[in-house]
Amino acid sequence: MASKLFTLHDAIMCRRKYGCHLQIHHNSEMEKGELKVFTEESADDHAFPTLEEALEQIDPSCAFNIELKWDMLLLDGSNECKVPFEINLFLDIVLGTVIKHGQKRKIVFSSFNPDVCTM
Repeated sequence: MASKLFTLHDAIMCRRKYGCHLQIHHNSEMEKGELKVFTEESADDHAFPTLEEALEQIDPSCAFNIELKWDMLLLDGSNECKVPFEINLFLDIVLGTVIKHGQKRKIVFSSFNPDVCTM
């Protein structure tokens, strides 16, 4: 399976079942040959809760502003991400998580990417 199709849950299950690690990198890291290995044990890999965890654990009276980051076209005409996810799949996952776990919370979605804002 292509790593870009892995979810966080898939990475954790892969680690538990096969002892493998998911390599996560940014384009600049890839060009320099620097790869970060995802591990469950690393505190750095758990610096932020997942969207689901945040929606479940934070008091529902607290409103959310969910900023959606997405691949942008750079000045030289290339894309920021060499192998981006399909935008509809990305947004479906985010919206599905919010619908399932958002309760009656007030939520604002924002993004600097015009494609994300119009979909």
